[in-house]
Amino acid sequence: MSKPFITYTAQVEKLKNEKNLIITDDDFAVESLQNISYYALIGGYKHPFIDIHTRKYINEACFEDIVALYEFDEELRGIFFKYLCRVERKMRSSILNILVQEYRCSGGTETANPAAGNRCSETGIPHLVTSYLCEFTRLKLDLIHILPAWTCNYLGLSG
Repeated sequence: MSKPFITYTAQVEKLKNEKNLIITDDDFAVESLQNISYYALIGGYKHPFIDIHTRKYINEACFEDIVALYEFDEELRGIFFKYLCRVERKMRSSILNILVQEYRCSGGTETANPAAGNRCSETGIPHLVTSYLCEFTRLKLDLIHILPAWTCNYLGLSG
């Protein structure tokens, strides 16, 4: 079922009149909807502020609180993404190190082709997975050096 197009100003009026959301600054609300979108902002962040039975906002719920929650979530995503990239880089490096060790030919050249007579044909993927899990256990200790202290404490990685 398609919904009819309504302007940003009409969206603000709908939130105020039909959904009982307090909006003290209509210009700020319109600008926020233009920059974020109704669906991303209201659809994604209304849940703590809405009565699930009436589908209207609870008393004293205001638009600015929804925007503040959106901005907090955006900042938190940025922080996690920064450190998630560091963890991913460390894991990628560890995987590459294991692959090079496990798939090295007896002649000293590196190849990932099992038909070439390397260790892959002898040990197979299960051995590689076991090696990686052992490496990941060791890596857990190394994460202490790339993550902030509060993250390590929260994840139980502190030594």
